[in-house]
Amino acid sequence: MADLAVLTMPPKADTRVCETCRSWRRREHARCWNCQTAEDQLGFVTRVLPVSLYVKPSELREWVTFYKTPGNGARSYAELLKNTLRDFLEAYGSAIREDFGSLDFATPIPATKSSGNAVSQLFGPSSQLLAPLRNTLEFSTGASPKPGTYDPTWLDVTTNVRDSRVAVVDDVYTSGVHAQSASAALRNHGAEVPFILVIARRINPDFTVEAGALWEEQSALRYDLSTLPYWR
Repeated sequence: MADLAVLTMPPKADTRVCETCRSWRRREHARCWNCQTAEDQLGFVTRVLPVSLYVKPSELREWVTFYKTPGNGARSYAELLKNTLRDFLEAYGSAIREDFGSLDFATPIPATKSSGNAVSQLFGPSSQLLAPLRNTLEFSTGASPKPGTYDPTWLDVTTNVRDSRVAVVDDVYTSGVHAQSASAALRNHGAEVPFILVIARRINPDFTVEAGALWEEQSALRYDLSTLPYWR
């Protein structure tokens, strides 16, 4: 069972909520700055389904930061995240399929030297609740992703994905550089990517008064998986 007290349900549609990633946005824009930048650079932006919002510092931030680091309680953090993901998909997996269509497979953001295959290990036990997990992406040799720069050429697509419906999965979504670039790489190879599933989407409540108010409202709510999913 996941520790639901650590989680914060993403908000429903609102004039302060990014229609792409469910973080805060300015009222005069449809998207937050990161998602709008991704669309400007890539020509499109892929919908993001976060399991939870989080702030820095927080207990959830500690989980997603240290679960892939040897020591520091990495094994217990990984188990907590696996339970969180399993409970979310058990509650909302059918709603995801109804609203976004069936998937051929899900693919994780590729491993780095520091994280190994940590994302695959997190999502693997729950993959049957969403779609089979398949590693189809690798960082290109010499690739050096830069903050705020969305570029699918950083990633090599290693298998045939043409005409496949694929979800990108990752642990954390901050700027979305890795996840949105991965989605673009898959699309450039003929795949359809209906959404990106992440465990934690960061919100910065200190950025503006409205961002802080949105966080206060959401964090005050009980994380309840028996309610309708937030995107409906």
